[in-house]
Amino acid sequence: MKTMRKLRDHLNASFDGSAPDAGREAHRLIREIAVPDGIHSLLASVLRDGSYLAEVAAASYMHNNGFNKIVLATGAGGEYKLRLHLWRPHREPHSEHIHNHRWMFSSIVLAGEMQMEFFELASDHSGGPQLERHRYSRSLGSSRFGTQFVDRVKIRSTFAGTLGSGASYWLRGNVFHRITVPREDLAATLVLQTAALGPDCEVLTNDPLGKESVVELKPFTVAELAEQIDSLLRSSSL
Repeated sequence: MKTMRKLRDHLNASFDGSAPDAGREAHRLIREIAVPDGIHSLLASVLRDGSYLAEVAAASYMHNNGFNKIVLATGAGGEYKLRLHLWRPHREPHSEHIHNHRWMFSSIVLAGEMQMEFFELASDHSGGPQLERHRYSRSLGSSRFGTQFVDRVKIRSTFAGTLGSGASYWLRGNVFHRITVPREDLAATLVLQTAALGPDCEVLTNDPLGKESVVELKPFTVAELAEQIDSLLRSSSL
């Protein structure tokens, strides 16, 4: 696909994000989309298309897990989302919360490298750390999300490894995981998520979220988004 508009049309016509095997199909598609020359051309096409750039900016924002979430394409009714996750160098200190998702997804590393960790809930008798569990909900609308304290749980790590450029994977929504990228490094991933399987997901943390909170999301301006995409395209990593 030469442009992001054409890719969106292709996904709308061919990708069933609610199918039982949508996670595996998302993995196949993400590897097909993210070939080096292809992804560069697709991102460059967003910069050349003013109205499309404005659509993307309105749906994109700084994620509370410390990266810039850029929504490149969305299927009708949330059937899928194609997202660029961008960790910029010299960003503010931040530790990503352990979390799961409301949907399955596939991801491929476009630039840089990151640490991936998987976790599972542990019994009260195990020696794992205890964290607060919060329910994370987007039922408040597209520009707000809410968190609500549930309980305290113990966890244990089941996997930890480094993912470099070109590495890809897909996950079911119920898997607890965390990504860590060094603050001084640039990293970017392309993510294709499927249709939502439920209204909420869970966050495990000891950060002071409180018993209940609402967070307003601030979309990027067109100029902010254009600068981010341009900077990534100009980097030697992509």
